[in-house]
Amino acid sequence: MNHASVCAVLSEDPREVSTGVTSSCIRCVVTLPAVSNKSPTSIEYNSYGKVSEQFRQLKKGTRVYIHGAKLRYDLDTRTYALHGGSYSEVTEAFRIYNTVILAGRCVKDINHEDARSFRTTANGYMICNQTLSVNTGRNQADLFNFYAINSAEDKKICLITTSIN
Repeated sequence: MNHASVCAVLSEDPREVSTGVTSSCIRCVVTLPAVSNKSPTSIEYNSYGKVSEQFRQLKKGTRVYIHGAKLRYDLDTRTYALHGGSYSEVTEAFRIYNTVILAGRCVKDINHEDARSFRTTANGYMICNQTLSVNTGRNQADLFNFYAINSAEDKKICLITTSIN
């Protein structure tokens, strides 16, 4: 499963980009708001089909809520992009609610001896650095690095955090 819903501001006017001989998409860089003490994040958004025709009419500075998109990671360029989904124009009063759900396989074993990949805090929490392989179809997958944090007594992961900054 790969599902992203984010609040964003268009950083540029959407433009049509050819993705094949007979296909195209509407592409635009959007800015996700700053979280905590981090800076805002710019990410590319690709819109397809009927949604893209309406999306093309938007202008730089428009606030949108993109829902049902897929978060993709390009290993070559080391960049994230959102693909598909739909959008709604929103006002500043719209509360920021960003969520990304990724489901896949953990692809590396945890080495308890390596301080970079595993550590235990004084409060009894285990923190491990892990990579998640998310199936994208056609025998391909995107790899996402994340930290898993949970109590030493728990048998399941309680919280997974990652940053796309």
